[in-house]
Amino acid sequence: LIVAERRGDPAFDRLTQLCTQDRKVYEYDPLWYWTALCSLTAAQLPPTSGGPGGGGSGGPALQPIGEDQQRKLLLLYHSDATTASRACGRLVEEFGLAATLEPLQLERCLQVWILNCFEHSDDPLGYS
Repeated sequence: LIVAERRGDPAFDRLTQLCTQDRKVYEYDPLWYWTALCSLTAAQLPPTSGGPGGGGSGGPALQPIGEDQQRKLLLLYHSDATTASRACGRLVEEFGLAATLEPLQLERCLQVWILNCFEHSDDPLGYS
């Protein structure tokens, strides 16, 4: 899985704005949170006609990955998180994911990327 900055994408731009506005909550650069958001399955995203995370009239859409791909991603080393960060909690709310995703699930995806990824590209910045 390769995840890169997507300047001009409404969801990525909103994430960047959130991170810039509240650095006390969003401890990491936007791309780290973007990798976690890009690691969600279709079941973890609202329907396309739903809220901000699902696109449609509600806002920017996130693209799902396959369940098997996420399962393999979560096999990689990550801390045994028992609580979600405030940032992941806010992102779940901001992107309209609360009905389909627990903040702790997003936190686990975030930790996998932070602890295992490699820089893939410089422009746009991307991780794999």
